[in-house]
Amino acid sequence: MTTELAEHLKHDRFIEHVGIERFLCDNGTWSARLTVEPKHLNGLGIIQGGAVFTLADHAFAIASNTDDRTSVGLQTSMSFLAPAKEGDMLTAHVREVSRRRTVSLYEVEIVNEQSGDLIALFTGTAYTLHKVK
Repeated sequence: MTTELAEHLKHDRFIEHVGIERFLCDNGTWSARLTVEPKHLNGLGIIQGGAVFTLADHAFAIASNTDDRTSVGLQTSMSFLAPAKEGDMLTAHVREVSRRRTVSLYEVEIVNEQSGDLIALFTGTAYTLHKVK
């Protein structure tokens, strides 16, 4: 598995604006992390669902664009399981469920690193447009 971040993901301005960090895990896979700031909160004072979805979607994009593949999302779904508040650090852990020549399936768990709570569960199906090499 290639651990080089896909070139088209390196300068994602929206991800930078939201404040999502990417990092390489010990097992050689990419993950994404977000520290909840006031700009991420909704009117109830908890994290806005779109911020959680963006974190999961970006982790999905990283995973589905490894090994010199260029992929796009075909279908996603997300279940919100627990709230997060300002100061919480959320980490997106990605698991590749299935990879075929053109279609792959991923699960992303969003975990609150302080409490250990599972915040959300995301499932994404990716379509590989082409291999870079």
